[in-house]
Amino acid sequence: MKVKNQFLVIAILTIFLGILLCSCKTENSEVPEDRYSVFQKGFASSMGNKIVESPDGFYLFYGNFLTFLDKNFENPVTVCDKPECRHLEEAEEHVVECNAFYGNPRDIKYYNGKLYIAADAMDGANQAIYQVDLDGNGRNKIYTAETQGEFCFLIYKGDIIAYEQQYNETQVSAEIIRFPINDPKQAETLFSGKETDINNSGISYLINDEDNLYFNFVDREKWTDIRFYTTDLTSNETERICKDADRFLLIGSDRLIGSENIERNNEDRTWENKYFQFSKDGKLEKELTDKDYEALSRGAIIDGIDDQYIYLSDICYGADAPPAEERYHYIYTYDGKEAGRIYQTGTDSWSFYPGNDDYAIIQDYDGTEQVYYKVDKSLIESGQTLEPIEFFRFDPTEFSYFYSY
Repeated sequence: MKVKNQFLVIAILTIFLGILLCSCKTENSEVPEDRYSVFQKGFASSMGNKIVESPDGFYLFYGNFLTFLDKNFENPVTVCDKPECRHLEEAEEHVVECNAFYGNPRDIKYYNGKLYIAADAMDGANQAIYQVDLDGNGRNKIYTAETQGEFCFLIYKGDIIAYEQQYNETQVSAEIIRFPINDPKQAETLFSGKETDINNSGISYLINDEDNLYFNFVDREKWTDIRFYTTDLTSNETERICKDADRFLLIGSDRLIGSENIERNNEDRTWENKYFQFSKDGKLEKELTDKDYEALSRGAIIDGIDDQYIYLSDICYGADAPPAEERYHYIYTYDGKEAGRIYQTGTDSWSFYPGNDDYAIIQDYDGTEQVYYKVDKSLIESGQTLEPIEFFRFDPTEFSYFYSY
């Protein structure tokens, strides 16, 4: 009888411990199913990803229309499963009925076999996150923001982490919240601009690297006060980092790179920056000079980073810009060896994205059309200067990005 009682006590304690552990779990621990479900830093830009990769190809927006391209950025297909739909050729009063249509799309993510898109809520106010199947079917509005202000998001282990602006009579504040994909009611605040000394604040980007969130915090009135923070997503603890930087922060595999503006002349559009290398936890390691990356002696800017390379670019406007035919994107290894160059597209309105393991991407505006180029990364260390290859273009004036519903 005594042995039986001991077993009974152990069983009760085991059940109690299991209940206790379950009740203590406060965050979603869902593990991504594939490598595409982690945050894609190489396609991240200010206020969200304009391109996202899936196991079968890439998704981006042709104006307001979600579009799929294969792994070589070829064969574009409008992502609408309605066989009778004419997509952008529909009459204006019916164009919003196309499954590929989104009002003012601004951010796109892939996670565990579905797409998540930030766009207008299509109800006359605010913005929303939509969950949609890869073929465009099954669109579901899973979250609506409180305001019509700035908005972007990312997905981390089954949780959505979103930035939105909130307004009251005296303050515009940047807020970062976190909630499980399927339960926005469990939202908790990770960071609040209301708790700072800035009355009109914003955030330009959210970047996830492993278990860390990185973001900037901007004074929208001054624009000279830009601070950088990191949040440990396993504990939700946030701290300010990289206090020597005040312009941008790039997240590499073993380092952070930031810049500080020293001087700016708005009349002739010239400036001078300092660049710094930090540890991943934001501790200053050194100031970067042309001894680290020779292109800095030409006035090039540090423009991007991935797990292999650091990218610099000749400036493309202002009194210090070299002639268009002498402008390049420079590719350096982490130890400072120049690995290759890419010709610039010749305009002054491009954006460079390190992309994935196969391609870097250049987004450009040639004065009339939005143009996308790809650069084959397998040729980086071939000794040749690489030529960007156009793969996608559209005239943005053909689309109305803001609709009233």
